[in-house]
Amino acid sequence: MQARIDALTALNPGTKELQTYKDFNEEQKQAKIERIAKYQQDVEKGVIINGEYRANLARIGIDENGAAIPSPPDYCEGDDICGIFEIKGKRPTQEDRVYAERDFSELEEVSTSEIKFLLRKYFKSLQEHCGKYKNEGATVICTASRTYLEKNKIILEIQTAHVGDSEAYLFTINEATGECVHSEKLNGTHHLKHNDNLNTKDYRLSMYRSIGDCIFEGTESPRTKKPYSHEPDLTLVKHELKPGEVTFSLVNCDGLTESKLTLKDISDIIAKNHKKPPAEIAFQLGKAAYSRGTGDNTSLMLTRIHEPEIKDFESFTEFKLLADGHGGIAAAQTIQDYAPKFEKMVSHYIQNREKISAEIQELKKLFDNFQEQILCVICPEKSDYVRSIREKGDYEQCEKLNKELRRYLAKRPSLAEKTEIYFKIEDSLLQPLRAKKLEPHHQLQFFTAFLDSFSKKNAPQRGWFDFGFWENDSSDFLIQDLARQAKAQIQTIEAYINLPASEEELKASGGRRL
Repeated sequence: MQARIDALTALNPGTKELQTYKDFNEEQKQAKIERIAKYQQDVEKGVIINGEYRANLARIGIDENGAAIPSPPDYCEGDDICGIFEIKGKRPTQEDRVYAERDFSELEEVSTSEIKFLLRKYFKSLQEHCGKYKNEGATVICTASRTYLEKNKIILEIQTAHVGDSEAYLFTINEATGECVHSEKLNGTHHLKHNDNLNTKDYRLSMYRSIGDCIFEGTESPRTKKPYSHEPDLTLVKHELKPGEVTFSLVNCDGLTESKLTLKDISDIIAKNHKKPPAEIAFQLGKAAYSRGTGDNTSLMLTRIHEPEIKDFESFTEFKLLADGHGGIAAAQTIQDYAPKFEKMVSHYIQNREKISAEIQELKKLFDNFQEQILCVICPEKSDYVRSIREKGDYEQCEKLNKELRRYLAKRPSLAEKTEIYFKIEDSLLQPLRAKKLEPHHQLQFFTAFLDSFSKKNAPQRGWFDFGFWENDSSDFLIQDLARQAKAQIQTIEAYINLPASEEELKASGGRRL
């Protein structure tokens, strides 16, 4: 214990002397016993590690007055699965926030592509609910992990979504030799070099993606011309878990590697300490970063994933989130508070999956009808023939039909703009949907991307989906109505995916709960 106190004091020079357990009065001892008991209860339930429980893991920090935060003698023992390390470092405040959730069984009920789809939705929701800060924001990184059996192999699947410069890693250690046999970084970063920062008079941002930082919307980095956005990058890694090996997943802010710790340095520290509790390994990583000169907040979460023989296989699921704030603490704190919403979003999606599938089939019928009505305007003599071919569902015959139509309509230049719309629907939307067997959420992405394409800079000068394109054609009112129905249908489907608004949000917006 004294060695740990000495290490902590060395990390935070000039701080007050730590109080040890033997110095506690009876009230402090009782409080410690109750705190540990509560923690053990939460571990048994499937602990949700958030701000309330950090002190029971590997939290190392300084209070706002510069004094070391007292930790009980067993602060490094905590959870045998996940360890957390946090230190304010040389910054005046700690602006990092972390969240982890285990036994996330809903992750077993969705496909790989559905998780990817929902992570994108979640980040959009993060910006809408937590990102309305003009001169403040946060790097955010999430990992959704699960294990499953595939051809008599245990597979670990990790999907990572991130904006900014935080990082995720995967390490595998041979338990017999203590050697690292596999190490990899799971994501890139959106960091900008000093001479390419986004700047205003009073604010500077060294990354081109984040949650918050609304002052930079619509801008781009001056040198590399990278546009600023809140869109996450997503990566997928599948890794086989083998007997005799132990695997660790690491999520950390840039404070860890700002100290020039390399991938090999990190893997060596984990390999050397791989038999210790994850919290102690997390402490060793943080200590190494601080001793090498990082001046930043440093936060990390380390998870041990150790599967037995296949016959004893039990699935493992986990969701981790780290928000590295800048410009203040509000954005990162709001993101941490919102973090549990991902589980609710996944559950909400699973409950409504059949409804979503049915509604998307109706949406496809709308677009089929929409395209058919356009064909009746530009080429009425061919419409019955086209309908009969499509009803047969022969994909190759449909392709030949499209080539015929292109040649035929090319001879009618007066209808060029409306012909372009017809084939825009065909090529961008309906043809891919006919050619591929796609899950409902993938089909929805085709529809939304198609509609979005007409609201961007490259849209036709007269935006036909804003209904002005057809207003002078009395025969085309049905097309306008179908366009409105398509937009309304997508909103209905989105409501089955996105979390219902709170009663306060509904009241403020004048909306109603579905």
